[in-house]
Amino acid sequence: MEALTIRQKIEAGRSIVMQRSIELGFPYERIVGKRRFRKLCKARHQIMNELRKLGFSCPEIGMLFDRDHSSVVQVTSPYKAILKRRKEERAKRPRETSVEVGVLAIN
Repeated sequence: MEALTIRQKIEAGRSIVMQRSIELGFPYERIVGKRRFRKLCKARHQIMNELRKLGFSCPEIGMLFDRDHSSVVQVTSPYKAILKRRKEERAKRPRETSVEVGVLAIN
């Protein structure tokens, strides 16, 4: 099988983003746009992760979403999953609380 040119790969990626945005219920323009609503960001990040798993590089995904590759790295990094898991584990642990009782002296 022949390797795809960068142009072909970007076009294929754009088609994937268009298809997935429709499936997730968002217009393509919103998915690749700059708006940062929680549900929109979650859908955008999901698509970025899917593209990464399909073999797209971070700079290629950045081109598709008009973002810097470092933004894509932050979204697709396995480190982010580790941090999320640690946060969830911390939330499950019982907190140790100590209450200090102070005495107020009034003269």
